[in-house]
Amino acid sequence: MLKKGISQWLAMILCMALLIGVTSYFSPAPVKAASFANGADISWVPGMEAQGYVWYDKNGNKRDILDILKNDYNIDSVRIRTWVNPTNDYANGYLNKERSIALAKRAKDMGFRICFNFHYSDSWADPGKQYKPSAWSNLNFEQLMKQVYDYTYEVMSDLAREGIYPEWVQVGNETNNGMLWDDGKASVNMRNFAWLVNCGHDAVKAVSRNSKVIVHLSNGYDNNLYRWMFDGLTGNGAKFDVIGMSLYPTESNWQTINNQCFFNMQDMQSRYGKEVMICEIGMDYTQEVAAKNFISDIVSKTQSVGGLGVFYWEPQAYPNYNAGYRKGAWNSDGRPTIALEGFGYNENTPVPSGGNNDSHNKNSQRIYGDLNGDGEVNTIDYSLLQRYVLEVTKTFPTQDGLIRADLNGDGTVNSADAVFMGRYLLEIIDKFPVEGNTNPQPGRQSIKNLTVYDAENRNNWKIMNNLSAGQKAFGDREYTISYVPQELAGADWIQPAMNSRANTSLDNYASFEVETDGYVFIAHSDRVLVKPQWLLEYEKTGLSIKVRESDTVERTMTVYCKKVSAGERVNLGINSNDGTSYSLIYLAIATGDIELPSPPPPPPTPEPGSGRQMEYLDRGLVAVRTDNGVFISWRLFGTDPQNIAFNIYRDGTKINSNPITSSTNYLDRSGSSNSKYYICPVIEGREMEKSKTVSVWNQNYLEIPLNRPAGGSVGGSSYTYSPNDISVGDLDGDGEYELVLKWEPSNAKDNSQAGHTGNVIIDAYKLNGTHLWRIDLGRNIRAGAHYTQFLVYDFDGDGRAEVVMKTGDGTRDGRGNVIGNPYADYRNGEGFVLDGPEYLTVFDGLTGAALETINYIPPRGRVTDWGDNYGNRCDRFLAAVAYLDGERPSIVMCRGYYTRTVLAAFNWRDGKLTHLWTFDSNTAGNGYTGQGNHNLSVGDVDGDGCDEIIYGAMAVDHDGKGLYTTGWGHGDAGHLSDLIPDRPGLEYYQIHENPPQYGATVRDARTGQLIFSIGTGDTGRGLAANIDPRHIGYQFWSSTSGGLYNSRGQRITTATPSSTNFAIWWDGDLLRELLDSNRIDKWDWNNNRTYNIFTAVGCSSNNGTKSTPGLSADILGDWREEVIFRTNNDNALRIYTTTHLTDQRIYTLMHDPIYRLSIAWQNVAYNQPPHPGFYLGHGMEAPPVPHIYLVRRN
Repeated sequence: MLKKGISQWLAMILCMALLIGVTSYFSPAPVKAASFANGADISWVPGMEAQGYVWYDKNGNKRDILDILKNDYNIDSVRIRTWVNPTNDYANGYLNKERSIALAKRAKDMGFRICFNFHYSDSWADPGKQYKPSAWSNLNFEQLMKQVYDYTYEVMSDLAREGIYPEWVQVGNETNNGMLWDDGKASVNMRNFAWLVNCGHDAVKAVSRNSKVIVHLSNGYDNNLYRWMFDGLTGNGAKFDVIGMSLYPTESNWQTINNQCFFNMQDMQSRYGKEVMICEIGMDYTQEVAAKNFISDIVSKTQSVGGLGVFYWEPQAYPNYNAGYRKGAWNSDGRPTIALEGFGYNENTPVPSGGNNDSHNKNSQRIYGDLNGDGEVNTIDYSLLQRYVLEVTKTFPTQDGLIRADLNGDGTVNSADAVFMGRYLLEIIDKFPVEGNTNPQPGRQSIKNLTVYDAENRNNWKIMNNLSAGQKAFGDREYTISYVPQELAGADWIQPAMNSRANTSLDNYASFEVETDGYVFIAHSDRVLVKPQWLLEYEKTGLSIKVRESDTVERTMTVYCKKVSAGERVNLGINSNDGTSYSLIYLAIATGDIELPSPPPPPPTPEPGSGRQMEYLDRGLVAVRTDNGVFISWRLFGTDPQNIAFNIYRDGTKINSNPITSSTNYLDRSGSSNSKYYICPVIEGREMEKSKTVSVWNQNYLEIPLNRPAGGSVGGSSYTYSPNDISVGDLDGDGEYELVLKWEPSNAKDNSQAGHTGNVIIDAYKLNGTHLWRIDLGRNIRAGAHYTQFLVYDFDGDGRAEVVMKTGDGTRDGRGNVIGNPYADYRNGEGFVLDGPEYLTVFDGLTGAALETINYIPPRGRVTDWGDNYGNRCDRFLAAVAYLDGERPSIVMCRGYYTRTVLAAFNWRDGKLTHLWTFDSNTAGNGYTGQGNHNLSVGDVDGDGCDEIIYGAMAVDHDGKGLYTTGWGHGDAGHLSDLIPDRPGLEYYQIHENPPQYGATVRDARTGQLIFSIGTGDTGRGLAANIDPRHIGYQFWSSTSGGLYNSRGQRITTATPSSTNFAIWWDGDLLRELLDSNRIDKWDWNNNRTYNIFTAVGCSSNNGTKSTPGLSADILGDWREEVIFRTNNDNALRIYTTTHLTDQRIYTLMHDPIYRLSIAWQNVAYNQPPHPGFYLGHGMEAPPVPHIYLVRRN
């Protein structure tokens, strides 16, 4: 995701134009999984060796235990566990990350395949205990997910640095009831466990995409356990490759247990389409004959179903090791039992002599590349060479190892030799350069004719080859490349001069030519937030490269690529388009055709580039009684796969013959008022987790009773309360929206009017009518449309929404606590509040408790600074939610628009309000005063991934700087969307009051450029919506337009729809209907008139002649919108939903970022209808998949 606006002095572009052809490319691949794995868990070995244990083979020869396992018993694979912060107890701890990796290196060097096992604990994790690491114990669930991802990624990366890419990786050990209790306890919250599995899975794949991820349970014979667990995991979207099993039978039951396990393996494969592996087996060491037969039989059965392998758990354990473990395969005299002969036994294994065995060196017949003297060149030799190049070791096992390792004959052993060995192992070359290879400079032909335009630093730019860790990144700085992904290892590249970054007069720093068809790769620093324009030609890959600045500072570069042709010249442009010259410079490299990886899935926590945080919602299922049966409607998520389908159940019985794929609504003609319904998503033929069960509404609305506040009197007149503006958010984290309601006293005032008002009251209600809390803003907050703008949103990403608004002395929170001085009264004789402190408060959404209160920004200051002397213009407030960093929501509070305009941005994270920036028209430059509306819009209008604020006739960028101003002045209405779909980007339609030029304008939302205008003079109302199918795009009209206009600015008709207020998607087509007062109307384009299709009888609208609903939004059911009205007696709210069938299947509009933000600001001042960020109307294309991740409360 592109971001900008934070310090970039350490930002770096590692621009690697990598040209790796089949003839110049090498990536160290994992050991090929060509055969069944005969395995052993060897995790106790380091601790036992540290205690002095030794092992003998069957004939009494003292030998390395791993040598015995491999050469005597055909064990070709090992399983190694790791704990987070274990004690130094040799049996119950000891294996921290470093020791586990050291054991893996030892095993890999001996040719073993690796299964790496994350316990995610400080000690044993098994069915009876899955305790969090102590350092993780106080993390909330979102932090825990991030920690699992980060820890897994760190360990996998450290393994990769040692050349170890495990063939299999377990995320958790014997997780019969989940892991990381209680957050990940499957019986309590299966979804949490699935998400934790995904965190581990995604981190593994981000480093080693070929590693197979295992979810491991014990009791491999228990089919009911496995079905319960893997139904739950798959139903909650868990990602894994292999189902792992443990099996510990006895002498008396092993045949029965094996048969049950055989059936279970077959069932797991057919039911879930996953591979299977027996990750642990064992039997009492005294039952060695039965153990041998048991092993032989389970190996045979696992092979017969195509299983991946069988691992014996800690076979090297002496009897009663660790205070009683008896299921090893060694006797107390240090010799093996016959149990492991179930894997086979080699009678004539040669016994190595002590010391350096020169008989294996074959110096008389030197084999180049054979570094351990076994007569072969294989991955063991490659690992030895890598370790030497990285200075892990200083010698080779063979006496003439330095000669054998100098594969290009240049007299030194370095990374170039490692590249040649890799190419040899991949059969790209059949001999080494030292043996007469005609290509002594690997891959160098890929780049030629480097031209550097920066004359001052030209000598520090160089063509390099053999991209690898340990190389110097820049020609004039001591930065070291510390990590290179498998796909790019060995590539040619260009080492640049860091100082070229200061030359801002050049368009390009350098250019080069490529010799073959292939790719150019750009590794661009994650700290450079504003990507250069030339990088837009490149696509993001799933790769990254790391550069070490010092012992403690490492920088990450995301890799981008584009296809190039032989002979093409590639330009390397400036660092960044933000005008800075101090970001670190990039490198450059080029390659031939290779298979590019897909970008790895992002972790489900707020990581850079992972998308926008969005609230988790349930399916929003509604069932409504109609004349023809029961209408059923539900949500499609923006994150759902395209092939998702749905089954509908009435009273527990499925009522659709085939899964529903074309819509998210249904008419059950046999349903009744007493029926109960739930739905089940279906993915790839399997049903997932069912929705909550709902009862049938007997009418097309849900009525919510209200606790109406008592009225009162002030300033000599009495007042009563009416329900007014509403916003929604998931206040309790259950996946269902709650309502936050503002009560308006009947004596509320416009800012231009004198008079005292009653207090403003804010309530929260669940949809079942439960009254959660009440906040009384007190006498120092005046009532009226322009005073209290409240934001309801999950600002801190904890899965529950907060409520944010301006407060004052005497405000009483939802728990009855008073903010500030409860006795203060700053009202003047005319009822205005022009003195005293002002506050900004964050309230807990569930309880209404004040969480933090700070001084309000922007402050009032002098009343006359805002354009009058009596308090009209200084107290014109707006508010919005915006993703200023492109990933997480921020608070934007605004003051003024007739003259001076000030916006201030804040983050609410980790229990603190942090001020980000302030925009002030007094200091922003010419043209920004007097441009605001009585409302605003928010969206990413310039394509940088971050939100801008459309503030009437001007726009403020996400960093608090002015983006542009048109100078067209203040207005009452505005609409932001893709109004003209055949035109790039978004457009904004604005109504102008007392304009110097235009009555209403349509402009480019990014630049402010006028597209067309309609009407003249003071224009009070205007609306944009697609209401005529003969014209693609929005239609436009206003109170002065004299007709209806299409998206070309052409007048369609001189007739004007009866409403210029709100719009709503209500019936079954893609056209929008008109919402005004308590009625919904349809535009008849053939007869140029409006006709009514629905009226909410017994209900009223709000805000006088504005006639707006409490809220109009997609809060239930399918993608179409609900509308909330107050009843005429002001004692209840009614949520109305459509019962029209539609065959249009669109994800919930609340998963579209711009639409969701428009619901957050809909209550602000002069309410406006919401619009999505894509064109939704007749002739639309499929909506874009939203780049979001969902946050669910634990």
